[in-house]
Amino acid sequence: KNINIILAVIIAIALWAYVLGDVNPITKITVSDVPITFTNVVTLEYSERTILEQSHDTIDITVSGPRTEVTKVKKSDFSVVADVEALNIGSNVVRLSVKGPDKVEITDISTDKIDVIVDQLVLSEKDIEVAISETEDNTVEPYVVEMGRNTINVSGAKALVEKVEKVHA
Repeated sequence: KNINIILAVIIAIALWAYVLGDVNPITKITVSDVPITFTNVVTLEYSERTILEQSHDTIDITVSGPRTEVTKVKKSDFSVVADVEALNIGSNVVRLSVKGPDKVEITDISTDKIDVIVDQLVLSEKDIEVAISETEDNTVEPYVVEMGRNTINVSGAKALVEKVEKVHA
């Protein structure tokens, strides 16, 4: 009886190795959190526009192919690109361009479009406020003798820059 069990285990392992090695079955996996790259951001900024927010930073990609190839796939093998060059101020829909390794097939992506909100790119001068943190030596009180400048330029999306009242140093 023990010999039959050992023989059955050896045959099962041999068949399993044959199926994985020679047959190489088609397998599917999902690669999660593949980052989206935004192209032509500089061109957008030349037009005094900038990205305020986007609906997704990453997507999930499902691939299928021979098991030996699918198991090698990693996030860095994929390119997910959103071209933002021609976007207008306000809400925009951007189609994603997804590319992956040649030996596997992309069968599904979590989304093929993302929403991108574009705002005016502004530059605003803000006051600098010096805040002195606690010192180890409590016998000496620190104070500001001289500041090189009293203001600093803050740039970014108009909606965000308008929220900045002052800059702490």
